[in-house]
Amino acid sequence: MRAGPPLEIRVAALLIGAASLLFLLVGAVRWVREGGADILTVPVVAAALQLPVAAGLLIGVRASRIAGMVVVALAALLDLVIALGEGPWWTRVVAGALAATHGYVFVLLNTAPARQYLGGTR
Repeated sequence: MRAGPPLEIRVAALLIGAASLLFLLVGAVRWVREGGADILTVPVVAAALQLPVAAGLLIGVRASRIAGMVVVALAALLDLVIALGEGPWWTRVVAGALAATHGYVFVLLNTAPARQYLGGTR
């Protein structure tokens, strides 16, 4: 029986989950303030991709590390597009912070403990 996930995996899963929920919250606030349900489409899709990855990391699913790196890389790019684009200033600030968070998670998923726990190189 394996021990629990290493700290890097737990932090990565926590940050992925928190970032996706924060992005969803920002979308909901913009929806209430600006109207138009199409504002929620991207945050809902992002949360639908990120939350299962976070759960897979905690459970120890082998493919979740690679899937997590792909998902957080795409999320970081999306956040950078939002941060550098048009929109309310507070949305751009949050998107910049989320982009940095996703970059950090990408690094965490490439650490040796994460690779060993999820069956990568030993």
